[in-house]
Amino acid sequence: MLDCLSAQACVYLASALTLLRAVGCLCAVDAHQNLIVAGTPLGAHLQVFATCLALAGVPTLIMANFGIHWHVGLYVRRFVHYLVGCLTFDAFIAILLPMGNNMCSALSNPYVLQSGRIFVCSFINAAYAFWAVVFILLEVQIVRKVHEQALLVEQGEFAELLRYERKPADINVFAAG
Repeated sequence: MLDCLSAQACVYLASALTLLRAVGCLCAVDAHQNLIVAGTPLGAHLQVFATCLALAGVPTLIMANFGIHWHVGLYVRRFVHYLVGCLTFDAFIAILLPMGNNMCSALSNPYVLQSGRIFVCSFINAAYAFWAVVFILLEVQIVRKVHEQALLVEQGEFAELLRYERKPADINVFAAG
């Protein structure tokens, strides 16, 4: 899925998504009341845990970017561990949201629900399941590519452009043949 991007580009993509997660959590969290997401109430403890997890990613992503540039594999490896934790939390949330029993009425118009609740709710649940699987697989691919970059940095393998020098053809080499 992400094989068109280099491992280093995936680290930058994961860094941008981690920063976006931190800003989004800071903007959306209110520890005094439940946050309603797709009809499912998320309690204060879960919101605080999600925000702490997101904010822990900011120094980790900065260290990972330094680790790429200065070839410190430990920093990139820590970012991989952080991304695995985020993947686990996101999978938990993806399983928790349909358990709220109110996703269908929260996401559709009441007028549409009157005409055929079973069809509308099954379509919403199928669409949610599809996009949840796509999102989790995207995260798995990002973790895999960042892990690949961590291995490259730890082994000291990095590609540099080599200077192309064209040497004049030696006529004696061809004549000796």
